[in-house]
Amino acid sequence: MSSTQGRLVRIGAVYGVALVCVLGYLLFVMTARHDEWLVRSYQNRWSFRDVPSVRGALLDRFDRPLAQDEPVFELSCVYERFRLFHPVGAAIHGASLWEQLRGGVPSYTYAAGERGPDVAAHDLLSLPVTALSEGVLPKETRRALLQSVLTVLSACSERSLARIRTDLRAALRNPGMLQIGDVVRGCAVEDMEEQFAALLARFRALDASLAQLLPTDALSAPLAEGTAPSRGLVAQLDRLREDSLAQRRTRHSVDGVEHEGELLERIGKPLFANVPFALAAALRVAAADQPGLILEPSLRRQDRAGLPNTLAQLLGGVADLDRMPPRDDKSWQRWQDYVEARVETAMADDLDDLVPDAAVPSQEQAEALRAEAQRSYEHLLRTRERRGSSGIEAMLDSELAGTPGMRLVEQNARSREQLLWGSLRVQPGNDVALTLDLDLQTLLEAHVQSAARHWQGVARERGRDEQRIDVACALIDARSGDVLALASAPSELAGKPRIPAVLSWRGNGAIGSLAKPLFLAEQLAAASQGFPHKDLATFEGCNRHWHKVGGQKLECDGVHGAAGARPETALAKSCNIFFFQAAEGLGEEGLRRALWRFGLLAPDTGSDTDRFQPRPPELPAALAAAPRWIGRQLVPLRGIGYGIESNPLMVARAYAALATGQLPTLGLRRGEGRLAWPLGIDESDLSVVREGLRECVASGTASDLMQLQAFSVHGKTGTAEVGSHDDNNAWFAGYLPGISAQGVQLCFCAVVYAVPDKTHGADAGGLLVAEVLGAMAADAQLHHRYLGSGGGR
Repeated sequence: MSSTQGRLVRIGAVYGVALVCVLGYLLFVMTARHDEWLVRSYQNRWSFRDVPSVRGALLDRFDRPLAQDEPVFELSCVYERFRLFHPVGAAIHGASLWEQLRGGVPSYTYAAGERGPDVAAHDLLSLPVTALSEGVLPKETRRALLQSVLTVLSACSERSLARIRTDLRAALRNPGMLQIGDVVRGCAVEDMEEQFAALLARFRALDASLAQLLPTDALSAPLAEGTAPSRGLVAQLDRLREDSLAQRRTRHSVDGVEHEGELLERIGKPLFANVPFALAAALRVAAADQPGLILEPSLRRQDRAGLPNTLAQLLGGVADLDRMPPRDDKSWQRWQDYVEARVETAMADDLDDLVPDAAVPSQEQAEALRAEAQRSYEHLLRTRERRGSSGIEAMLDSELAGTPGMRLVEQNARSREQLLWGSLRVQPGNDVALTLDLDLQTLLEAHVQSAARHWQGVARERGRDEQRIDVACALIDARSGDVLALASAPSELAGKPRIPAVLSWRGNGAIGSLAKPLFLAEQLAAASQGFPHKDLATFEGCNRHWHKVGGQKLECDGVHGAAGARPETALAKSCNIFFFQAAEGLGEEGLRRALWRFGLLAPDTGSDTDRFQPRPPELPAALAAAPRWIGRQLVPLRGIGYGIESNPLMVARAYAALATGQLPTLGLRRGEGRLAWPLGIDESDLSVVREGLRECVASGTASDLMQLQAFSVHGKTGTAEVGSHDDNNAWFAGYLPGISAQGVQLCFCAVVYAVPDKTHGADAGGLLVAEVLGAMAADAQLHHRYLGSGGGR
């Protein structure tokens, strides 16, 4: 055998062995790894498509929408696709890669300027063709730079990619001193730069349109220290550009160990959540112009136009789950439990329908796909589903929130849907009607804001701090506990939204003499029920001064004589001497019992806690402050309201109990069944208190307000000294004795916090209530709903 023949035999043997190895491997793949590759084949064909849910609307008392979902579009970006196929992104990425290869720090940006996109395109077109020759650059780097060059040349010359590749191969065979811009035959560099300028102009026009929208919180931060945040597309893409060049990845923790995941540039990043239809339509038409930008249908929560400030605050907000990051471990666990519960509720019975057995070749693979469906659904909830973040939206979230849907589809190589295998039906949230009346709320808000401006002006004139002035008013139905309207002013402090003053006070929230009717009711009940008390027959008249208690001299604001010992007159005239004596007889335990009866104090440990409701059940504790008993005041001073703080809504509830004999459960949902708790006080005793409240308006501390008399208002003024500036909280609370044509018995409480000294409850709170009732009477609809023939006109 010749040497040539020997070589051929050896080469043939090598090729034979290689062929056997290849055939053996293929046999292994077809047999041992058959199931694995079959699953991969199915996975390439399967796709889960999500369907967002519509959140239920919040309606007012008469079914007018206050907050509801409206369709919008969401714009996101897969930056890898943007830099590969968008000429502006490709120019910046290619020029940045070259700069990085030469040892520099990439500084090209999407913003106009010395290192803007036009400069990047010029520098990319000026690269020597030899830079793309094989072996000059690392393989992956060459591939990335080549893709940028192809995209820019194709877009700027308006030639196909196939034509550009042909021209580039020809240039690489004989590069000489050619630059990238010289590659395309029959197209001058100047013409390509002019075409790039036109493409860049369209990109900047889109940026200008999107600059009017608010980006997601995660992308609205400054790009660098000392740099102002930008609202447009440019700042968003620059942040993504930095992530791409740095090859940043997602991070997740498993059993306390942090792991890296997918490259950030490969993940769709939401940029703008509320793209209006007109802009979305333009983007859709020009989709080929902006590769990498993805437009998807979405929803946003929209409040009714012109919603009163307090009502807007009460309704609260809605946010995507992934934009509500937990602040601590406990919050994180609650957040995780919430997501898992939503997944389990949605998929417990429908998982088999979503992934039927026929979709895959084996039961094991079906279970694997169902597990993937659960992971996809959890991802859908985290990234696309919304949750009430504050106020009523948060408290009613379980009813308002819908259930998003999901579809399992089979797709072709171009990701086009071919077949629907199964679906998880989307469920919209339930609409919820509130007890609030938008008309009444708007009227009340206007009068409260007017009162705030007035009293702030008075404070300025008297050299007081006008920033301490808060005004609040609550209107409820005494019988049902429906909250009809709540208003506060101002709605901001130091430029930031504040908790409405109708629900929470700042500084001293003392209610002053508004507590006196509650203590009189307890005094009369104690005599009937055998609790410790002082006999009314032994009460002394009022000569202004009372004996010293604990070294402190107590006195009344007036001299009421023997009439001051009559309960009705003492209440109408707000006689301190009478209530000093009542408090001494009842003791601290009796005063606490009175506040407990009327919902202004939590019961002592071990007592009957079922009756006590510290705040409306549909408002969070952080929003509606519970009443409280503070300080170490003397018992007689407690008897005239010292150290007793509450918000106007809870005071209105207490006066509703005086009107009806039952403590209602407050609520914000129309038509819900609520318990009302009997006070446990005889009607004969309550009638004495009611007569005192009537006399207060007819001939007592509120008698100057003739408008209140016109409505036969039963009410009480309260003037509580607060702070070290001789300021007062000026209150008025009461109710209408009659019932309107629609079955409502109106009850109210108003306060102006921290008014200058010498301003009393009737001057501020009482005047506000009188003006509100007058305006309601002038409105035919409101008169019919809440005043009617029972209003006393």
